[in-house]
Amino acid sequence: MNSGELDANNILVKTESTNPSMVPKSASIIKLNSIAAGETKSLQFVFTPTDEAETMNYPINITVEYQDELNQNSENKYALTQYIGAYVDNEENNANGKPKLIIDKYNFEPNIVKAGENFDMNLSFYNTNSQQSTKNIKIFLTANETTDPESNTSGSNVFTPVNSSNTFYIDNIPPKGRVEKNITMFTVPDAEAKTYTVTANFEYENNEGEEFTATELIGVPVVQQSELELGKISLPPEAYIGQPAPVFIEFYNTGKVALYNMMVKLEGDFQTENGSFYVGNFDIGKSEYFEGMIIPNETGELTGSLVFTYEDSSGETIEKKDDFTLNVMEQPPMEQLPGDMPPMEEQDSSIIKRPVFWIVVILVLAIGGFVFYKKRKKKGMALDE
Repeated sequence: MNSGELDANNILVKTESTNPSMVPKSASIIKLNSIAAGETKSLQFVFTPTDEAETMNYPINITVEYQDELNQNSENKYALTQYIGAYVDNEENNANGKPKLIIDKYNFEPNIVKAGENFDMNLSFYNTNSQQSTKNIKIFLTANETTDPESNTSGSNVFTPVNSSNTFYIDNIPPKGRVEKNITMFTVPDAEAKTYTVTANFEYENNEGEEFTATELIGVPVVQQSELELGKISLPPEAYIGQPAPVFIEFYNTGKVALYNMMVKLEGDFQTENGSFYVGNFDIGKSEYFEGMIIPNETGELTGSLVFTYEDSSGETIEKKDDFTLNVMEQPPMEQLPGDMPPMEEQDSSIIKRPVFWIVVILVLAIGGFVFYKKRKKKGMALDE
């Protein structure tokens, strides 16, 4: 099932048995062009045991490789690995042979083992022989892989028993009998997100006291806890109806795994500008910020949320909200800006009605008459001469 928000493309599904006694009868590799977000597709692979197969649980490795729009041009694909067990009961070979002790089923609580937390491992030990009992059974668990040499717990075992040892003792398991045991384990915080192999080592005897040894493999999928740290939301002291108000926040990936298909959205009873931001894959130790605008529709206290969604290393969708409130007011009236000229009064369009106009006219006529008189007088004197 594609539980993400992006389509998965160029999907390659591989199945492989880790034991030559379990062989595929169908194609072990299937390629799919795409699986849409939220879509589920079922695939079937057929395996069969050979004549030499013993009664035991055979692990089969399933690997899924795919791409999405974020890495479609890259040579690197996302990869998921999971082990399943195929139980084989070869009654004919086991009836008269040595008693065979196996782990026929196991499970974990919780189902997904998280780094830095405890988990319960429930194991079922089964005697496959129909005639012989197994006695004086000693079972001890080992995990060969250790943590990264550069981590805080460099070289440490990934799993540690809690308030107990990693050894079980069972007095007797009758033919076709089964005994269940439980052990609480702690996963170190620096464990890499992947599937680890725990080996169950058996030492036991049959009815005649003959000693036998055997091993069984247990696949333990470990995921790192994602951690998204949010900064303080920055808001204006107040907002106005119909006017955009900025919302700003910084956020950080403080966990030990990348966050996938990350999205940030503004949600509330308001309009938005730049109301969503697709981050994509958010790497370890990185920081980002979101800045959007909200446009209030009414006065009063406005409540909204910044919603962060992403997928963790197990493919689970995580949602984290940060709520905020904002006081919304009516838009204030327009005020006269400093330095603006006051509005001019309406002027009378008839200028001849003003006294000033007639004073100017009289002065112009007086000056003109005086100049005319002087010129006339000068011209008369010239004629007398």
